[in-house]
Amino acid sequence: MIKEIPLLLFKNCDESVKGIKCKDIVEETCNKFFSLTIDEVELALNEKRQFLVSQWAYKGLHNKIIYKNKEIGFTYDKGLCELAKDFKLYHPKIIEVSINKGMRKNDHPADVNFSILESKFDHVHCSFRFEKVRLVIFLDLLDYGKDNENETLVWPNRDPYYFTDILYHELLHICGDIICDGIIRHNLVGIDVISELMKQT
Repeated sequence: MIKEIPLLLFKNCDESVKGIKCKDIVEETCNKFFSLTIDEVELALNEKRQFLVSQWAYKGLHNKIIYKNKEIGFTYDKGLCELAKDFKLYHPKIIEVSINKGMRKNDHPADVNFSILESKFDHVHCSFRFEKVRLVIFLDLLDYGKDNENETLVWPNRDPYYFTDILYHELLHICGDIICDGIIRHNLVGIDVISELMKQT
């Protein structure tokens, strides 16, 4: 399949956190992600999804998920519910990136917004094919951090999460997977799988 790189349009692209420009991280992450074919990403996600579903089907549904020897704050039935459908991804044509300095009502530093009029719905997979989608980033919830020795942005309220991890989660929504805003589907499966794929680029 031909690799497609969506057009990235930035608003407030000079905004930074302690000298680290958000635009640079978004641009690099998106370019690396879309240098993979959508088929590669979809296949890897569904292999991981199918593996976990087959493992979890025999667990006590109301027991907390154990993943990589760590208890996750969700039960196996919640995980199986989020992973019930295959991942089906599409390339958007345009990604508008809005970088904001202001705080927001909830505590998540990124959102994906879209118009139903500029999208097509895949009824079989409950997935959207977006013509244009908007990624909104709230810098006040991000802070300076390090990934090994590399300077980067982190979300200090959560573990911390690297900003790139947040972008991996949002890229799945950008590519149409909005069946839920899942901790299991988009973080535990999505971030893990995309992180491994990115190491190969």
